[in-house]
Parts: sequence; structure tokens; C-alpha cells
Amino acid sequence: MVSSLDSSSQSSLLGGLLGSSSEMNLSSGQVTKEEALAVLTSRKFLENFVEERQLLKILFPKSWDSENKKWVVDRVDIPQNSDGFELLSSSLNISFDKSLISVEFIHGEKDIVAYILNDLIDEVNSFIRMQSIAASGKNINFLKNEIANTQLAGSQEMLYRLVETEIQSIMLANTRQDYAFKIIDPAVEPLHPAGPNRKLIVIIGTLVGFILTIFLVFILNFIQISRSR
Repeated sequence: MVSSLDSSSQSSLLGGLLGSSSEMNLSSGQVTKEEALAVLTSRKFLENFVEERQLLKILFPKSWDSENKKWVVDRVDIPQNSDGFELLSSSLNISFDKSLISVEFIHGEKDIVAYILNDLIDEVNSFIRMQSIAASGKNINFLKNEIANTQLAGSQEMLYRLVETEIQSIMLANTRQDYAFKIIDPAVEPLHPAGPNRKLIVIIGTLVGFILTIFLVFILNFIQISRSR
């Protein structure tokens, strides 16, 4: 996937008109690529993602009895959202190739890897889009209040342009599903395990066992011959 956002924030169009205000953050460049990636791996977002998608039963299948629909572990050992965050954050691998961003998810159940990854990107796009819409709405209210309190025609014109910018940002957010990240290649079910190759381990184990067995037979045979002498 690639980022749909700027790499750095643009400077405020307000300049020195309103001074520095913690109430105002223009949507233009409001969320950067770095901030979007930080959201993707943040505790707040991932715990919310686990809770909304009810992923604990999927992430911890050995602790969940799918047939009887209940946890098979003691109450204190039932996985929590924080456990889901720890598992997801430790299993996500994000790499970069110029503007291309690759996200990998390593899990013991290959059936859920693609499902979780695709859903995760959709959710972070939706999450950041809704945050941007809310921020633009707050900015519009702030600007309208400033317009009402400003008598200078030039200042009002500047503020009206900023309101238009915020409205355009809301329209853009509402029409663009890939708001933060544009998916180039959706995640697919892995063909090969990411962990140890079990077949290779079995073959090597068999060969080592066979060699050790032959070696042991020679030693026992040597001991037996030595005793007979």
C-alpha cells in the first residue's frame, strides 16, 4: 500500500492573523503519513480494533471453545483487549520501499491472516477519516466565531476562504475510502509458513536420529566385542 497523505504538515494559512491557537488545526496536512502509521500501531487504536471486531476469540483460539461458545481457561486467564494489542503489535511487521509500505502479520492460523490485515487497513482509514472530519467541523465552528468577531473585510475574506478549505476537506474525506492508505495489493492467505519449516525439521530430525542410532550400535557392538575378549 501507499500513503494517501503528505509527509509533513503544511503551514497554517492564518499566519499572524489569529496568532497561535490550540483550538485550531487546519485539515490541510492535518494528518501526516508518519502520524497515520503511528495510529496504526498505537495501543488505543489496536485495542479498539480488537474490541469492535471481537478478535480475542480468533487471536487466542486455544483458549476459546467455538463449539460451546465459551472460554476454556480460568477467569483470570481470559484474554483481554490489552493481550490482543500485545499480540497484534508484536506480530505486525511494517517495511518501506520508497513510497511503498508493506505490512505483514504473522500468526499461527493462516486462515485469519489476510482477514485481519485487510480489515485493519480499512479500519485505520475509517478511524483517521472520522478524526479528520471531526477536526474540520471543530475548525469551521471556530472560524465562524472569529468571522462574527472580526470587523475587518480583509480578515473576514481570509477566514471565509479557510472555511471553504475545511468544507472541501470534509467532502474529500467523505468520498475517499482509502483516506490514509491506498491498498495496492490486498493481503492474501499465505502459501508458506513464516515460521520454522516443519517438513525440513522432521527430515533433519529423522536423519540425525538415524545417524545417532548407527553410531550407538557401533559403540554397543565395540563394547560387546571388548568384553568377549
